[in-house]
Amino acid sequence: MDDVIEIENILPEKTIIKTRHPGSFDWVTTIIRKAYANYLEVEQVEDYMVKVLMIGDNLLIKYSDNENLYTLEATVQSIKFASQAVILAVNNIKKMKNIRYSYRYDAYLSSSLKMMENFNEIYSVVTNLSNTGMSIITKGFIQIGEKIDMNVYLSSDNMINFKCEIKWSDVIWPNNMYGVQIVDIDNSNQEKFEEYIKKLERKEKRLISKYIKKTAI
Repeated sequence: MDDVIEIENILPEKTIIKTRHPGSFDWVTTIIRKAYANYLEVEQVEDYMVKVLMIGDNLLIKYSDNENLYTLEATVQSIKFASQAVILAVNNIKKMKNIRYSYRYDAYLSSSLKMMENFNEIYSVVTNLSNTGMSIITKGFIQIGEKIDMNVYLSSDNMINFKCEIKWSDVIWPNNMYGVQIVDIDNSNQEKFEEYIKKLERKEKRLISKYIKKTAI
């Protein structure tokens, strides 16, 4: 690690974290059972079995508090079947100021983009969202600062429309990831969007409560 950071001071027991394989877009939520030296013992959740997590795999970990955003790179050191735990050896920690305006929830939603100067739609996928914006994945290149018209399908029969601005970009081959900020949305679409955010909030609270109760047993 570039700086010596006591992991237990950043990620104490019962901290909820999100992990994913590099190159994957799917974040898996789990809870820390123990933190010591440069190791984390986390709950072996069902999604790890679905994604066939193996010893030696590399994982990205994200966690945020009111002041900072943390990104950790870790390697699966061992998997304890009896206690349903995964031991992660942390190789690197990056810390940056948390300048996000609102909390982000993981969500995978179909969406489409339309540049202001033409009528061609571009397919995209929303990977997380908040009250003020979202992250999307799509093919092709969009300039930072460009204004776009966006449709997001909250369900098969529930779509919202708004105008947004590209705030940042990142390449995860073979696609591009963009951060968009909502700049114009009418009251009807805003109400549907806020209701969906509340639904994600309730879902995450239930999940966190479930993990905390399990670790307390």
